[in-house]
Amino acid sequence: MSRNLNRLFGRISRSGYNASVSPILDGWVRGGQAIDRFDLVTIIRELRHHKNYSRALQLWKKFKLYIF
Repeated sequence: MSRNLNRLFGRISRSGYNASVSPILDGWVRGGQAIDRFDLVTIIRELRHHKNYSRALQLWKKFKLYIF
């Protein structure tokens, strides 16, 4: 993973158990960082690898139109 992608993954994984992924991603985009299809798929895979299934599902639901 690239450094920026690693930072985004860290922000998502450090958020609270019931925290939504949406504000984190919205803040990331508002900060001028781009997220493309490859980045989303990579983050979803990493979240699933670390057994963060609920966050992976949130990310999948929020951006499923952009992934496929």
